[in-house]
Amino acid sequence: MSDSRGRVAVVGVGHSKVYRRSDVPLGTLTVDACRLAIEDAGLSAADIDGVVSPNYQPFEMGEPNRDGINLVTPAFIVEALGLEVNWGESVSAGSTGHCLIEAINAVAGGTCNYALVFRALYSPAGRRYGFVAPTTAEGPGEFRGSYGLFPPGMYALFMQKYMDKYGATREQMAAFASNNRQNALKWEHGYWYQHGGGPLTIEDYMTSRMISYPMCIFDCDIPVQGCGAFVVTTAERAKDLRQPPAYVLSTSAPVNARMGIAHSLEEFAAAGARLGSALLSNAGIGPGDVDVANLYDGFSILTPLWAEALGFCGEGEGFSFITAPTLALNTSSGNLGAGRMHGVPQIMDSVLQVTGRSGPRQVENAHIAVAVVLPLDAGKGLVFSKSPS
Repeated sequence: MSDSRGRVAVVGVGHSKVYRRSDVPLGTLTVDACRLAIEDAGLSAADIDGVVSPNYQPFEMGEPNRDGINLVTPAFIVEALGLEVNWGESVSAGSTGHCLIEAINAVAGGTCNYALVFRALYSPAGRRYGFVAPTTAEGPGEFRGSYGLFPPGMYALFMQKYMDKYGATREQMAAFASNNRQNALKWEHGYWYQHGGGPLTIEDYMTSRMISYPMCIFDCDIPVQGCGAFVVTTAERAKDLRQPPAYVLSTSAPVNARMGIAHSLEEFAAAGARLGSALLSNAGIGPGDVDVANLYDGFSILTPLWAEALGFCGEGEGFSFITAPTLALNTSSGNLGAGRMHGVPQIMDSVLQVTGRSGPRQVENAHIAVAVVLPLDAGKGLVFSKSPS
């Protein structure tokens, strides 16, 4: 979106409380987050004329869909908040980034004036993360399903290959995980902040339960129930609202021919590099212009791979970078610290950083923040700025 650079902005954010399991109905949490985002922007429900959210939940597995209970649709929010909208969309993807990009394009194209974006995550009691019990295997699943090759195992293969190829170590990842926990204890919308838990030491990491070697429990994000919401409008309208706007300089969401375990590590990294190149060039910036990088970490190996894809370090230097980053890294604490919110913390803190509202996490003179969500082969990226150009 290089020809519409800085014409659209995020002007309000809101977040519900988060829970480890489904202690509070998802619809209640979603209404809370959406109301907070609208209020944060200094608007009322009557101003919202567009709504978009994902329609995917990671724990579907045959459970009947119950709107407001185990998923929340735009129609639910329209009714709950009494909205009158010109545009609404339920996106067949799990990414907050995807939906925010849809809203940005809708506002830029004049389809709506004020778009509400929300991502609500369901975490039912009694379900183990990633548990599947299929009775059939089709397509690529014929070759991997019988071996249990599913996240996190598929990402453990990438991590092992990376470590073997570049000489990276688990001790380096332990240093990143320890620092990330410190960030998590400052992220008021996250699991560790709200539900207790102290610092994570390197020894804690190194001696923790192994999930799929070389990945331990602290390399995996935490399933939670909660919702994050955003309000998007034009830069012109943003001038008159309550909060300083976070201008959108660029978005990127390339389509890759193959996704998931069909990739080799090299193909996986190349997919991210395509996104990174387009994202920064469309924004008219280089890696050295970025002040804050909130890089996706549904599994820890994704963060160093994203750092390389965006040019913050060279090939094979990702583990060294996350151990001693040259810019503010994952100030939101990402999924590892906040919980499995599919990009909400990465995007929300990037918005807060460039608007000077990130509280104890605030990076001094943060002008440009980059947020990338999802794995590299399905990634969505956004560049936010304090100024429109």
